[in-house]
Amino acid sequence: MSVNTFEYTFENDVPMTRKDYLDKELINIVEYDQGRHYHEKKIYTVGSKELDAGNNYYAYSNQDEYMTLFLTETFEYDEDGIIDATKEEVDSILVATKNGLLEKTVNTGMYANWGIEEKKEWMRFNGTYTINYDENGIVTDTSVIYRDGKSGPQYQVEKTIENGLITEIVLEDCMNDKKEWTPDRKIIFEYTDTSISESRYAWMMNAFAMEYNAGYIYNWY
Repeated sequence: MSVNTFEYTFENDVPMTRKDYLDKELINIVEYDQGRHYHEKKIYTVGSKELDAGNNYYAYSNQDEYMTLFLTETFEYDEDGIIDATKEEVDSILVATKNGLLEKTVNTGMYANWGIEEKKEWMRFNGTYTINYDENGIVTDTSVIYRDGKSGPQYQVEKTIENGLITEIVLEDCMNDKKEWTPDRKIIFEYTDTSISESRYAWMMNAFAMEYNAGYIYNWY
């Protein structure tokens, strides 16, 4: 069993930094701006050396808690710890909110992958990815419009609610030949008596429901 540990520093009751450990080994360093992610550095270990394996940058053009631009760069190393490939991606996200909660996000962008002796070339995403949310800011369904390929719905989220809290989420996809909704995975929730804000609760639910979906990033922790 692996153990993830998160070590925070705070100022004026909002996070300033966070260090992530996997089985006591440092893997990520996160910096915050007004309590929001703005830089995340990933750590990669070669032998006894710690290397900068990649960086994530977040921007918030609406001046709220919802990210509108994401930039990531990832480095691949050879056995000597020398960079031999680089990947970059820029996601531009249209964010619509209602009563301070997510209503719709639309993600498009560009990427570039190149080796040490190759020319860097930017390419557009093949798809434009849309996620819709319910009145509580929690995902209801996702869809994609492809430049090359079949467009249409991708996922829908079925929720079981008891006493105002989600106890079960079933993620269904219709990415099959018959275009029928098929259960993909189920998540069951149990609760403590710790209170969090409505928006952070929605962030948390979305992070679990959309764990393998690239449409948006839900940095709730």
